[in-house]
Amino acid sequence: MTRIDRDPDLMFFGLLPTRAERVATILAANRMRQRAELLAPIRAPRLLHMTAVSVCYVSTLTDQLLKQLRAAGDRVVARAFEIYWHRAVRRGSEARDRALKLIARRGAREARLLQQSVRAALMEVGIEPVSDPLPEPHVTLLYGRGDLSQPIEPVCWTARRLVLIQSLTGLTDYVVRGSWPLQPPLVGFQQEFGF
Repeated sequence: MTRIDRDPDLMFFGLLPTRAERVATILAANRMRQRAELLAPIRAPRLLHMTAVSVCYVSTLTDQLLKQLRAAGDRVVARAFEIYWHRAVRRGSEARDRALKLIARRGAREARLLQQSVRAALMEVGIEPVSDPLPEPHVTLLYGRGDLSQPIEPVCWTARRLVLIQSLTGLTDYVVRGSWPLQPPLVGFQQEFGF
């Protein structure tokens, strides 16, 4: 099994919020940002996502690699779930910018199961992901300096689809290269949330 060399664009599997979830995330993050007197702006709302597994860096996305990545997406077995972002955390120094991330308690276990399924599917198609160990489930809000831990009003995302994303390095943009529905959740969840 070979690790794909690092180059400009990052390929990753992740989750994207709905428009309503994106708006709720930005509103809660901005209220926390004001309370904490942070000057750095929140990332563009369209860029909000949860990375499940960072796969590889590529300078050119080949048809063969895209075919392998989509084959991995086809193999992922995971159920839809809710994840509640409840705290903004940045661990770092004053010397360099660090990510301020939303982290979750409720739904984090299900997010970890999704990450493990994606990682296993990648290994099945012969790709060793660059994110090993797997990262804590999070959403990056902004970059800044110094430690910070602030509660936010909980924001719920319902994970219904896994997406394959090509992050366009230097362009602050990305392209969705594949999308897979997650399996329906358990019966009680289906009734409560209209699946």
